[in-house]
Amino acid sequence: MLFRRLLFLILLVYIFAINIHVFNLMGEDKHRAESGEWRISENELMFKAAIGGAVGEGAAMLYFWHKVRKPKFYFGVPLLIVFNLFIFRVLSKKLLKNPDDF
Repeated sequence: MLFRRLLFLILLVYIFAINIHVFNLMGEDKHRAESGEWRISENELMFKAAIGGAVGEGAAMLYFWHKVRKPKFYFGVPLLIVFNLFIFRVLSKKLLKNPDDF
């Protein structure tokens, strides 16, 4: 029971950290786009959204108004948000089988 709680907390920290990282990455890419510098690849941004950072990427798209015209992003990111939430729900159910566990 304690081990499952620890894994659940690690999952929460990971989700929080990856979303902050992706949000900052999108901000950095926007800054680089405006400065004419070398850009962060779209594949890297989408990959990081797929491994848990979709909410951060979606928030960054709206906050920085970045990549909002690209179909890959305005269709892909909402789908990845739903996918991330589904995976989080499945993992949470597995880790916290008993509602009184946490």
